[in-house]
Amino acid sequence: MLDFKIPLEWIGECAKSHPECSNYSNSSTAHTPIFPTRLINVCPPDGNIRLVPSKTKAIGEEYLTLSHRWTSGMYTTTQRSLKSHLNRLPFEKLSVCFKDAIKITRQLGFQYLWIDALCIIQDSPSEMQDECLHMKDIYRNRAVMLAADRVENSKDGLYPARLESQSTPMPFRDTNGQQASQWILSNRQPAAFGSDVIHGTLNSRGWTLQERILAPRILHFGKSQLHWECRTSIWWEKTDFKCEFYTPIVLDEAREMMTAMTRKKLRTVSTRDIAGISNGCTHYTTWYDLVSAYSCRQLTFLGDRLIAILGLADFCAEIVQDRFVWGLWRQDLPAGLLWAVQATGPLTRLAAPSWSWASIDGELTFYIPSTKWGRPLHGTLQKTCEDIVIENSVIAHRTYANGKISCLCPLTLVLLSVFADSNENEKDSFDHLRKQPNATVREESSRRVIGDATLDDDSLLPKQNFLQPLPLHTMMLYRQDAVPGDCQLKLSKKQIQMSYCLLLKLGVKDGLFRRCGYAEIDPKAFSNAEVRRIAIVWGVVVFTTMHLARFLPSASDTA
Repeated sequence: MLDFKIPLEWIGECAKSHPECSNYSNSSTAHTPIFPTRLINVCPPDGNIRLVPSKTKAIGEEYLTLSHRWTSGMYTTTQRSLKSHLNRLPFEKLSVCFKDAIKITRQLGFQYLWIDALCIIQDSPSEMQDECLHMKDIYRNRAVMLAADRVENSKDGLYPARLESQSTPMPFRDTNGQQASQWILSNRQPAAFGSDVIHGTLNSRGWTLQERILAPRILHFGKSQLHWECRTSIWWEKTDFKCEFYTPIVLDEAREMMTAMTRKKLRTVSTRDIAGISNGCTHYTTWYDLVSAYSCRQLTFLGDRLIAILGLADFCAEIVQDRFVWGLWRQDLPAGLLWAVQATGPLTRLAAPSWSWASIDGELTFYIPSTKWGRPLHGTLQKTCEDIVIENSVIAHRTYANGKISCLCPLTLVLLSVFADSNENEKDSFDHLRKQPNATVREESSRRVIGDATLDDDSLLPKQNFLQPLPLHTMMLYRQDAVPGDCQLKLSKKQIQMSYCLLLKLGVKDGLFRRCGYAEIDPKAFSNAEVRRIAIVWGVVVFTTMHLARFLPSASDTA
């Protein structure tokens, strides 16, 4: 059985010594919202575990949550079973993981537990929508999250498998001879945080990203030991936690996002913020990196692509003070549109506007300057689109009914040639298009190479001769120019003069287009480009008013 002395000490030490964790989730205000709607009472007077309305618990009384992987045949709450579950949850029908979570909640001294499969009516679309829209409150207001990092099926439990081993403490002393910490030498090494958490089963799932980032404190159940993760520290069972704190050795995207977003929320300047000021870093940069990390994760239901990140969107909205639009932000739409697919397998198109990353089920990156994968900013960055308008009213999930936006921007015709580097080991002739970039952009008149591009998918390419140049339009959203007289910048001329663009495909009807890729192009290619008002709608882009203004690739131009 598990010795709960260690996790109880972790909880107490964090509450006493970590002001950043306490400020993030203040117990006097964090546990009073109406969501979650229901909780599991694990210590009822009559002994029958049951669902209870959250409002029945005392104000300020804390609850735990369980982060787990959905498995086939999982026992859930439905409209038909809700009434009986309010009287008694059939403990015997629950998965081993759920049973363990209930037992552990009791042993840690808490009365209430939230498990999504049991506390949300799974066949009620209206309730699912309401709960999804309040995930930020549910996740952030918990006392501790129990993370089932190793559970893969309904027969797996939470408790780590204990390994018989012999160990001896090795004290570490300071210059005065006082013991400052200690190391444990053992003949059997338990699984580390990186193996259990970062590379664990749970960390590959889509929903669990926001659960981990938003939770103030997490108790991870690994293969052979427990791990503690909070806003300040990471500990494991052999950690002398009063002396040792989190080290960058176990850093991953989720942990980096957790730290960055918490510091922004608490208005604490981080090293990344200081370093990022000269690289064009903004409050939105963290969001773009977060979406890139999220896109690599797996979802049981592809329709959850946008829903499973709404809790993080709400949290980010408090920081940027902006409106969430189809996975992007109203005041930073030009930058948010510049995403590129980095697929490692076949892609699926989802129900979202073609300009939104939520329209693609696959890995993607944002290549704007200052993001983790973006190019370094050398010189000045000028926005070349203006007068952005969003039409229609807000509907569920903070999106817009037909996903229509319009703006003024330079537009020109180009030719796209995909890379011809397929080989015998590829399963089909389009496998090499999953590399990035996967195409060359050429000027329409001279056929000279003016940049590289990444197609969103291969649906535009002719199946018989996909190497044939493809005529496309490209719209420029940003232009990067050199700083006059800067000799150091001249050494990297290729990175200085560049335009960040979207590729658009002409539809069957004249004037109708849709987004089909991302490109980085020599801004001189837009010297004679017309600036047009372009309306981008669900899957297509519509030309409306034509303007005769020109954008010249010089530092004196204004957008």
